[in-house]
Amino acid sequence: MDYRQTEFGFLLQMFKGEEIFSNLVQFAKDQNLQSGHISGIGAVKDITVGYFDTEKKGYPKNQFKATHELLSCKGNFSLNDGEPFPHCHIVFCDTEQRAFGGHLFSATVAVTAEFYIVTDNQKVVREFNDEIGLALWDLDKK
Repeated sequence: MDYRQTEFGFLLQMFKGEEIFSNLVQFAKDQNLQSGHISGIGAVKDITVGYFDTEKKGYPKNQFKATHELLSCKGNFSLNDGEPFPHCHIVFCDTEQRAFGGHLFSATVAVTAEFYIVTDNQKVVREFNDEIGLALWDLDKK
């Protein structure tokens, strides 16, 4: 992984074989990110995505082993239990341009992945919501 700081955040490049989610977590820790926006493209494989089942309050997951084009990775950074937490959704396509997507749990870079991270000096904290079953933004906490 390599990066360059910009006026508004960071340009972040990941290389073949690197795992995206864990690298985003480590990058956020290294840079002490409190909040920000994530946007990325590239090529990925060994993808695990899910969707939130509101009745079961959990994430059924699907795995995709083959290489796919990463059409879009969108998300944000916040703090969950005091630790940087990237919350990302991705859309990716296969060789026939069929698109798939969901909440990102893991993906390995197949060729390259390029991210633009816009940061903010505002602290955004997540608190667990029992009714929903997720840690949601608590914008009243600072």
